[in-house]
Amino acid sequence: MTVIRLANRELAVISPIQSSDRLVSQLGQLGVVKYIIAPNLYHYLFAANFKSIYPQATFGAAPGLTIKKPD
Repeated sequence: MTVIRLANRELAVISPIQSSDRLVSQLGQLGVVKYIIAPNLYHYLFAANFKSIYPQATFGAAPGLTIKKPD
């Protein structure tokens, strides 16, 4: 997982990993998760979980992911 903190303290999470209370707490210390990105057809496994934790975040995925994983 890669986390990018923007100048306004918004966070972009790329290829999210399995979440935990500790991870959510650490991210909260860095800023607010506003973007969740699944950059290809392999690094998406925990993206839906992250979206459920951060429903306000914008989700972006690689083309074809909706075919591979409709949910």
